[in-house]
Amino acid sequence: MIKAHVVRDTFIRTELNYIDHPQAQRDMHYHPECELMLILDGDGEFIYNGRTYPAQPGSLFIIKPNIPHRIDMMNSKSHTRIVIEFDGNYTDTKMKELIGFGTFDFFDKFTGVYQLPSSILQNIQRTMTVIVDEQINKRPGYLEMIVCKLCQLFLQINRDVKSDRNRKASSPEQLVQTAIEYIEEHPAVSLSLADISKELFVTREYLSRMFKKYKNTTVQKYINLSKSRTAKELLNSTEDSIAKIADELGFQSTSYFSTVFKNETGMSPRKYREFVKITNQLENDYNNRNLKSKRLLDKLHLHDE
Repeated sequence: MIKAHVVRDTFIRTELNYIDHPQAQRDMHYHPECELMLILDGDGEFIYNGRTYPAQPGSLFIIKPNIPHRIDMMNSKSHTRIVIEFDGNYTDTKMKELIGFGTFDFFDKFTGVYQLPSSILQNIQRTMTVIVDEQINKRPGYLEMIVCKLCQLFLQINRDVKSDRNRKASSPEQLVQTAIEYIEEHPAVSLSLADISKELFVTREYLSRMFKKYKNTTVQKYINLSKSRTAKELLNSTEDSIAKIADELGFQSTSYFSTVFKNETGMSPRKYREFVKITNQLENDYNNRNLKSKRLLDKLHLHDE
């Protein structure tokens, strides 16, 4: 059963849907209207411009005209969402006059997917609900009120929602690079594929597939490689115990750290530290011999003179 309020009007279509069964749009679709979609409850996936995102409570989708997308809530027994579609040409000039930037300026800046914290979610949900209510009840001046509420919604998003690297839609290559940067910036954190996909707001399956495609390795293997590189530096430059280094790099146990390190480098942390010390000593001996040879040559030159 679908409990829905769907209203079409001169420039806008709104819907407030409660769907009590799994549902999915079978095909990718696109349309010339601007679209805002807010998930109130349920759990699924949203595919936008070739990239897959989680669709969960607080997910806000800002969809530019003519960009392919679809929603898949087949893993959820029920879900509720608010959808607002409208003709950007109708509102663009009005927006510029009222708030200083146009509809298409807004969608160019914020297109993508955002996971809203509860404080921001409440305000945006309230404004979107008022827009739906105005269109359903058609009180005097409702179209003008809808435009005003869209302005309010744009201002709320512009003020409160960060258009940062983790939330905006980007190319798969950019996504993978962002994942790598996040891994490199958090060497002391015990990271997993699930942690990173949650941080970047994409599904685990999508991130795993793109990482394998562009880096020819798995996310977990790259995490291990990154931590092993940091471990090498610590083993080489400090006298910290192996247990302390393992703890600093977020490993649950020294034995697991040793296993990961050996898999990546071919030797245990202890053996690596010993190898580095021997190598450094040999290099020092070599440099000392060179220095002695140079001094001897200098003396010989002096005697020749």
